[in-house]
Amino acid sequence: MRSASGGPGSESAASGCSLLVERAASALAHEGIAQVDALLKAFADLAAPANLVPDLGQALTRALLLFSFEARRKSVELTRKGPAEVRVAAPGEAVLEIVCNAVLAGIALAREGRLTLAIEPDGQRVRLEVIADGGVPRREETLPHLEAVRRLSSVAAAEPSIDVEGAGPARLSLSFAHTR
Repeated sequence: MRSASGGPGSESAASGCSLLVERAASALAHEGIAQVDALLKAFADLAAPANLVPDLGQALTRALLLFSFEARRKSVELTRKGPAEVRVAAPGEAVLEIVCNAVLAGIALAREGRLTLAIEPDGQRVRLEVIADGGVPRREETLPHLEAVRRLSSVAAAEPSIDVEGAGPARLSLSFAHTR
């Protein structure tokens, strides 16, 4: 064996260190992969959760988490008003899907402007108001989302009111039966 100064033994010490470094790197890689996997699973649950509660407030929260980057990318200032939880009489998946499409339509209509998303009680019903103001609307970008809102309204037992062609702010209103 060489000494640390090049004598016998320095080769085995170097190979031992090399083996330790490889093991540590492998452990870190596995830990990193596990963390990324957990993050991807969490995002998948956020985007398409199982057993959704039919809650308009929670659906709006999820939609804003999912699409806030899109709003920033299009220079849209988002304002949310109203309660964080409001149960409605509709399938949870349909509520989330209709709210996501309403938010995406609103972002396209409010490009470089403001988008107000308000949940308001209205007697036995509750309304989601989507108001796009002060921007450069991209109406062609809204078409698939507005069509989805119209199509999903019957599934979600929602009553839509869509005014995106007028001179004032573009408005999309969805009225749902409130379960209280």
